[in-house]
Amino acid sequence: MNDTPFQDFPSYVQESKSKPKFLVLFIIVFVCVLLVLAGLYFLGGKSKKVEKVMPVPTTAVVLPSPTPASASASVSPSPMGKIKPEPTGASLTQRSDLRVAVLNGSGIVGAAQKTASYLDGLGYKVVTTGNADGYSYTGITIRVKKSKSAYLAMLKKDLTANASKSATIVGNIDDTIATDAEVVVGK
Repeated sequence: MNDTPFQDFPSYVQESKSKPKFLVLFIIVFVCVLLVLAGLYFLGGKSKKVEKVMPVPTTAVVLPSPTPASASASVSPSPMGKIKPEPTGASLTQRSDLRVAVLNGSGIVGAAQKTASYLDGLGYKVVTTGNADGYSYTGITIRVKKSKSAYLAMLKKDLTANASKSATIVGNIDDTIATDAEVVVGK
């Protein structure tokens, strides 16, 4: 016998199949990375979208308000001995008789609504608020129908009291408007 600790046995060497295992592992990792990137793209893509916000026309709800008696009315005795007021020129133009549309011509959200609330508080009948045909207006533009031209000075005076000192207020006659008067609030 041979004194060597190892006997001559045929050696059996198993071939390594690391290449196919490596390839499978690489494909799994690659697919996982693609899924993560696709998820980030779809989830992250929605939050990056910038929506263009345009001012939305709003409609003012106008509640009828009682019209106080005019302080400019004169008083004359009646044949029955009772006192009755006689209207003067100033009281013929009651604010509640003027239907007004207030439009935003500045692009500043809420500009028309603020002015509409002010006019409503004075007794004007604000029938609508919304956006003007553009946002390039400066100051305040007042348009009044010819049949309601007596209101132009009063409306201009009322708006001047609420406007900033640097605001210009322009008034003109325009029979193409839908309401009795139209107020466009600019920058």
